[in-house]
Amino acid sequence: MRRAIASLLVAIFALPFAGGCGIDYEYLVPVVFGQLDILTSSVPLEEAIRSGELPDEEVAKLRLIQDVREYAGREMGLNTGDNYTLFYDAGEG
Repeated sequence: MRRAIASLLVAIFALPFAGGCGIDYEYLVPVVFGQLDILTSSVPLEEAIRSGELPDEEVAKLRLIQDVREYAGREMGLNTGDNYTLFYDAGEG
């Protein structure tokens, strides 16, 4: 996650130098800050489950994600890496 944040920060600092490239700043700036929000507000799945703030249906879905990741690594020998280990509440639904 640190690498992703660092990449976004580099992009933010490079924005002033990209003026001649036809960049639409009205679009790009909110997108960059939105991505930063996702990166800084995401929490580990287990923390989201234990928080008590999610409905039972969402907790069940997060547990299913954990079970699928565990199965993929244990039974199928897949490298699960850090994929699907963080939760971001987009406030929808």
